[in-house]
Amino acid sequence: MPIRDYYGNEYYAHIEEVRKDYPRAYFVWMKEDEKTLRFMANYGATVEMMAGVLQRQESAIVSRLEKLGLDTFKLSPPKKSYVVLYSAFDGKTEIFSRATNVLSSDELVDEAVRKALPRLTLYLVDDKLQMFEIIRQPGWSLKRVN
Repeated sequence: MPIRDYYGNEYYAHIEEVRKDYPRAYFVWMKEDEKTLRFMANYGATVEMMAGVLQRQESAIVSRLEKLGLDTFKLSPPKKSYVVLYSAFDGKTEIFSRATNVLSSDELVDEAVRKALPRLTLYLVDDKLQMFEIIRQPGWSLKRVN
């Protein structure tokens, strides 16, 4: 007999359906995920942005923030937020660097492309919650992810 959730849906089918939109949903939280979550929360990222970057449901983000003792009421959209992330071959995501008032997004991407190992995939997340993969070639270009 299959395991059913509160609404009578088969549990594993439900997880598969959720993972279509949130690939990391229901996986154990890794220390790297929590580190990224803390950084983004302290920097002022929205729950929606954190969910997109960590590929988890917004409710999971709020629950983990509360478990970590971080105040979810202070979360507000960042005024200027360019966060470059990299995803290693093992699927872990960490903060690489972020733009400040000194660096533009182009300068930030230039720096990331210069410093990051070639085997890493780089992403740029902007203040409008758009995520772009940074395509390395002679120079670089952006490919929208979401």
